[in-house]
Amino acid sequence: MPNSVMIYEIEPGDKYYHQAFNLRYSLFFQKHGLPESIVKDKFESYSRHFAVIESDTVIAYGRLTKIKNEVYKISQMAVREDKQKMGFGSIILKHLINIAEKNGGREIILNARIPFIKFYQKHGFSSSGNLFLSESTELPHQPMTYKQFPDREITMNKSSANQFAAKWEKSWNSHDIQKIMEHYASDIVLISPIAGKLLGNPEVKGFEAVKDYFIKGLQAYPDLKFRVLDVLYGEKSIVLYYVNQNNVKAGEFMQFGTDGKIIRMHAHYSES
Repeated sequence: MPNSVMIYEIEPGDKYYHQAFNLRYSLFFQKHGLPESIVKDKFESYSRHFAVIESDTVIAYGRLTKIKNEVYKISQMAVREDKQKMGFGSIILKHLINIAEKNGGREIILNARIPFIKFYQKHGFSSSGNLFLSESTELPHQPMTYKQFPDREITMNKSSANQFAAKWEKSWNSHDIQKIMEHYASDIVLISPIAGKLLGNPEVKGFEAVKDYFIKGLQAYPDLKFRVLDVLYGEKSIVLYYVNQNNVKAGEFMQFGTDGKIIRMHAHYSES
C-alpha cells in the first residue's frame, strides 16, 4: 500500500482527464473493438472525476455520480496495469466513498465485474441484485450496494435552525424541485391538509411520492412564495412559522434524521 498518495479532482478538457479517458478506454473497451465514444456514457457529463497522479501521469481513476437524493454511483474504476495490486484501487474507492458521505450520500451503488466482487466486498459493498450482461462489453456484472455510513448526530440550536430556515425558504421560492428535495430524507412522511385537497389523502410517504406532491403543489400555486416569520427549535426538530403569498399563516413541524434530512413533517394552516 502506498504510504502517501495525492488524489486530484480532474475536469473535462484538461490533460489529466484526457489521460484518464485513454486509461478507461484501453482497460475496458478497446479489446472489444468498441469506439472511443463509448467512454462518454450518459453519466459522464455530470459526474465528478478523480485520479491518482504520479510523475505527471494518471495511474488510477474513479468516477462518482449523484443519481438521486442521497444515492451515488461509482463507475469506471481503473488502475493502470503495471500499478495494479499495489493499493491504488482501494485508495480511489475510499476517497469516492468519503466524498459521497460528505455530500449527504447514504447509499452508493456500482456494477462489479466478476473478478472484482471480492475487492468490493472487502470494502463494505454487498450484492444487491442478479448478475447481468453489460450492454457494451457483454461481460457479466454484479450490482452491489454500500450503506455502511456512520450515523451523524443532529444538534439543533438557534443558529443552525435559522440557517436551515433560510435555505428552506430560498429553495421553495426558487420553485426548483431538485433544490427543494435536498431537505427531505428518502423515508420522509408528510402530513398536510393541502395534500388531502390535492391527493385525497393528507399523508404522503416516501421521497418520490412527496416529490410528486410538491410538483403538483407548485403547478397548482404557480405564484407560491414563503416568508419565514419565526423559527422554534427543539431536540432534533424545528417548527417553521411562515406566511405564504396569500398572507395565510402556516406552521410546519419538522423532525430530522441522523443525516440531517427531514424524516417527518406536519403542516398546520391558519386557513384551509
